Amino acid sequence: MLSGGATRERIFEAARVTGLAPIVETWPMKWGTLLASGGRTLSSGQRQLVLLTAAIASDAPVLLLDEALAHLDAETKRRFFAQQPFAGRTVVFVEHDPVAGSTDETAMSWRARQDSNLRPTA
Repeated sequence: MLSGGATRERIFEAARVTGLAPIVETWPMKWGTLLASGGRTLSSGQRQLVLLTAAIASDAPVLLLDEALAHLDAETKRRFFAQQPFAGRTVVFVEHDPVAGSTDETAMSWRARQDSNLRPTA
């Protein structure tokens, strides 16, 4: 399902963090399932989880995530960030959040630290 040099263990752990693992376990071939091009057979939320899983499983020290959380519900986002999935890396999230009442695209940069929560870096 995911590649890019990440170990199976790292992919499984990333999928646990994002909440993708229980979804994959419901698929007929589980982790052996081949996804359609662009994930078109998945829901938009499932596609987001696949992409977030790949980002977490990668060893990139800096990540730029554009609308990475757009199709996730508030509870999934809360559980996701509570696990500090990007500890030790610099992550830039580009999000457009209509719920916040903004019509402009906003960008926030977060620096994750091993010993602390995610904090805005301005």
